[in-house]
Amino acid sequence: MFALRVLVLLLISVLLSCTGIDQSQPAIKTVAFGSCLKIEHSTDELWHSIISSRPNLFIFAGDNVYADSKEAQTLYSYYSKLEADPGFQRLKSMVPLLAVYDDHDYGISDGGKENPLKEIAAKACLDFFGVPLSDPRRRHEGLYGSYTYGPKGKRLQIILLDTRYFRDALVKTTEPGKRYKPNKDPKASMLGSEQWAWLDKTLKEPADVRLIISSIQVVPDKRGMESWGNFPFERKKLFELIQKNKASGVLFVSGDTHFSEVSRTTEGAYPLYDITSSAMGHHHNTKDGKPTKYSSFPNEYRLKGSDYTAANFGLVKIDWKGADTEIEIQLKPVSGPAYFNRIVKLKELQFSEH
Repeated sequence: MFALRVLVLLLISVLLSCTGIDQSQPAIKTVAFGSCLKIEHSTDELWHSIISSRPNLFIFAGDNVYADSKEAQTLYSYYSKLEADPGFQRLKSMVPLLAVYDDHDYGISDGGKENPLKEIAAKACLDFFGVPLSDPRRRHEGLYGSYTYGPKGKRLQIILLDTRYFRDALVKTTEPGKRYKPNKDPKASMLGSEQWAWLDKTLKEPADVRLIISSIQVVPDKRGMESWGNFPFERKKLFELIQKNKASGVLFVSGDTHFSEVSRTTEGAYPLYDITSSAMGHHHNTKDGKPTKYSSFPNEYRLKGSDYTAANFGLVKIDWKGADTEIEIQLKPVSGPAYFNRIVKLKELQFSEH
């Protein structure tokens, strides 16, 4: 199946290069996203709710399948299970998809650059989600990349980070209720030197709104679970890189946690939001959305009312109105209205000239 898909992608790439087809996209108004999907917990209701939100784009933010195996055959078999899911098939037929992996579709739980399957895991993710062979993401290690949609004044940049392929070792802790403590080595890396150089260049590109997709949380940093907080120098570097390049309009999108929340920090030159949606379908989901041991970890940055533990997905809706553009953040259950809404004015996500 995957060999056939790669052949199709190659043919598409050749046709595009030969015909000079304009690949520009109209303005994006709604982006949907989610993470952590155990296919046996997938429901038709979930896919219906996502499709009914009428997104222009859906982003799988990691743990898109739960292979949890160092065997390539096992990883591919789990992607095949997702491919066979009727709800996923409907979504794929109606909405363009982008994706990054996280640890459970990468090959090692909480894994980093030590994973012997990492090259296969990256290729499998790119193949499954239909990334053309002409795409720049195919020309380097890992699966990071970026896409820009819309005309000037309505330009949305999607930045997909790879927080696994190049990541150095986590530092374990014996502190009760926590797995890891911050790595105090200033040379320890989350993204690796090449990806950092690419991100520096990418943030210089013109865009009005930027969604930076990180499979693990960026803003919350004291849980003792996986997050950018395990690499405090890298977290600081990320914020400083945004500031150095005067990259306005940044919002982070993350997954991994098995609950949702929206976090906000003022550590940057303007407020930085981290929108976490997890899990789309998992045995850790509750039926009532009430706190669990995962959602009860401390997070001083959490916006009140955003934590929710039943199955969920997220939306970023952009009302393009020039200087008065508004961005609506929504977190939604599998049925019913959003349980969290926050409108952020784009002018709030700008660098001051003073």
